Amino acid sequence: MSAAVGLALAGCADDGGGAPIQSPTETPTEVSTPADTEAQTESPTPTDSDTPTESGEADVVIGEGRFDVADFGYNEYPYYEVELTNEGEARSGVVELVVDWFDEGGNYVDDTTEQLVSLKPGETWVARSYNVLSSDGVASAEGSGSYDYDPPAWPDGLKVASSKLLSGSENVKVRATVQNDTGQMVDYVAFYGKVYDADGRVLGQVWTNEADVAEGSSWRAEGEWDDKPRSGLVESSEVILEGNIY
Repeated sequence: MSAAVGLALAGCADDGGGAPIQSPTETPTEVSTPADTEAQTESPTPTDSDTPTESGEADVVIGEGRFDVADFGYNEYPYYEVELTNEGEARSGVVELVVDWFDEGGNYVDDTTEQLVSLKPGETWVARSYNVLSSDGVASAEGSGSYDYDPPAWPDGLKVASSKLLSGSENVKVRATVQNDTGQMVDYVAFYGKVYDADGRVLGQVWTNEADVAEGSSWRAEGEWDDKPRSGLVESSEVILEGNIY
């Protein structure tokens, strides 16, 4: 199987006030429920002080990608994997990877898209996109992408009271309790749980959202990562919020 060379990423300005973004994915949604014996580890709890004052801009670059096939147990699916690294001096906004899939004759078959909420300076995302819908017809792939300069933001007083990573060989979940101490209703909150391997590289993220979180109340957020072939690699997590008061 051939491997495609990744293309350079182009930075783009945020086009609108930190709107929540859902990560589209072509990974299978069938997963196993975590067993009681699965390891549970506490993940860092972000606050306003967790984001240092940064100068300069993000600079996300993409490496050389590879095409392969992964075994999900019930089926095999082709995937494209590539590392995206923030070589800049500031945290990035949303990073997007677009993968084009080709048949044996080099003809375009389909495309898939993956997103990550943010990359810190020096941080690497080992992005992987699976082709499920047209897997029987693909023989190679190549990737390109883009990123926003503006990192996610949330109002003062919206905070993570606690968070937990539940990880095992079959399944990964990130849970958090989000507390609204802003003094007013928060109209929209997006919760992202970035998951990392033992080397500190980002493998992906979970995502969920909630509307109308009342002042003084809390929201129990939970997201599930469905990349079954890589579930056993997850060692830690980081919670990031994005919120709006209209």
